[in-house]
Amino acid sequence: MKALAPGLCAVAALALAPSGIPTNLQSRPLAQQLSKLLAGRHLDAVAARDPSEEGRFVAALYFPDVQLLVISARYPSPAELQQMLARHAYKDVYAALQQAGAADSKLFVQDLGADGLHAAADQPVDIVYERVVNQAIFDKDVAKADAGYSRKLTAADAQYSHLLQLLLEAAGQS
Repeated sequence: MKALAPGLCAVAALALAPSGIPTNLQSRPLAQQLSKLLAGRHLDAVAARDPSEEGRFVAALYFPDVQLLVISARYPSPAELQQMLARHAYKDVYAALQQAGAADSKLFVQDLGADGLHAAADQPVDIVYERVVNQAIFDKDVAKADAGYSRKLTAADAQYSHLLQLLLEAAGQS
């Protein structure tokens, strides 16, 4: 029998619960690592420039053992946010992205528990907003365990994981 193609290995690596909901989500260890790093450095906020798109930034507010609020958006005046980053004014970056970030580019994650997105029934609800108006509630409701729910969760996890990586790098340099 031939070995699985590399692309199929990546798909096979994403474990699915019997209900079809992914259980091996990348954001879990990243959020936990970021939470631990922020707590260890006594930080309640962190922010960074997102090199994947010109003028895009990411920022997070951390409430220990409660939640991690993460926002990413393009900002109309990138130089202004760069100055805030240079001063380590991370809460100001967060506020600026919430207030004046381009709505069509916003991604906002409410990670209750500050432990990444998950599909376990005994975990708090996580909410992801895209472009301000598109809301995805990840509440582990088995009635939602269809392919659309799983795709949304997997896509949101990939986006959130990217943001967490950027924040981990920024927090490590603070």
